[in-house]
Amino acid sequence: MYLFKCLLFFLLVFSFISKCYLQAESDSVFSVAASDLTNGKITFTAHAAVDSLFSVEIHLTHLENLRPSKEGQLIFNLNGNGSTTLMTLDQIEVGGGWSYRWSYWWNYGFSGDNQDSNYTYRIPYASKDAFTVGQGYMGSWSHEGTYAIDWFMPVGTTLYAARAGKVVNLKEDSDEGGAEKSFIDKVNYVTIGHLDGSKADYLHLQQNGALVQIGDTVKIGDPIGISGNTGWSTEPHLHFQVFHQTDPLTSTTVPTTFLDKDGNQISIEEGGFYYGSGDLEFSTKSFVNANAVIESVSGWSASPWFGNFFTSATNWIYHESLEWLYPVDTAQGGVWLYHPNWNWLWTSKKSYPWLYSHEKKNWIYYKSPKGLYDYSRGNWSTLDEL
Repeated sequence: MYLFKCLLFFLLVFSFISKCYLQAESDSVFSVAASDLTNGKITFTAHAAVDSLFSVEIHLTHLENLRPSKEGQLIFNLNGNGSTTLMTLDQIEVGGGWSYRWSYWWNYGFSGDNQDSNYTYRIPYASKDAFTVGQGYMGSWSHEGTYAIDWFMPVGTTLYAARAGKVVNLKEDSDEGGAEKSFIDKVNYVTIGHLDGSKADYLHLQQNGALVQIGDTVKIGDPIGISGNTGWSTEPHLHFQVFHQTDPLTSTTVPTTFLDKDGNQISIEEGGFYYGSGDLEFSTKSFVNANAVIESVSGWSASPWFGNFFTSATNWIYHESLEWLYPVDTAQGGVWLYHPNWNWLWTSKKSYPWLYSHEKKNWIYYKSPKGLYDYSRGNWSTLDEL
């Protein structure tokens, strides 16, 4: 019998940030070990030294008289630190000879194919600030093949979480930067993992510029870092990019949409000048669940002023009468509701069932089951009518 462990080293470089994932039992951050054969089983155990999100894949290149306890691709998503049993190799013929070869690789964040491609991010700086996009998607200087955005901004600008998640990795010890690519591994950054398998990178932070720690859970709009000019950089800016991770070795950047300070869904263009929305109250949960009672079995919520609605995993809500809506809170205590046919409508606890139409620039009155009364036209319309 023999046991051969193939330990792999992978160096993954994504845009400005170098990410090294050392696959070895002596790895101080994350490792996987296989036990001796005991009672006909070999147990694979992962150990995480830090509180983060991890994804690991076990690769079996040879099996003799052994069967994995899990079928299909052997990918495991782990949340937190400590030891976790991943799987076992079970002896088929107990007492017979056996052998196997294996390797593993891992990455920060979760893997999968359920990422929310329609998620709308916040522009990750304050609404009082406005900055120019110096380089956009597929930019010729350093964004070839990458969906990434560079906002030029002065050193010391506070950055906010564009989406809720968990801080899976960061670096803040560098004080070096320059226009040569040799500075690529000198970049400071914060990486936030989302439970759907996507990750957001905030790069070029100043030295000691992380306002969070690995393992912190952040809400939308939480301060996470201070901008700088570290790493491969010609001038101070924030580099922002979102990855979808299908497995620990496969992460691709994806295009994203944003909510501006007025609650509009926009796409960011190179050369554009944009105010931030990072410090605004855009929490769906704070609005839809205010004074609402959630039915634990069905997941439907009952609001004393807004009626019954169901909150989906993507922050869309399905209202019993208004149907699908995307709510975005405002700092003034009201809410913008995006309706697929009526576009943006504003209301509040005091105003509802009156809704202000951003497109029509006037108030609309809602009454079930008749629909929406448009005072500018003097008639009733159904939800399906534009």
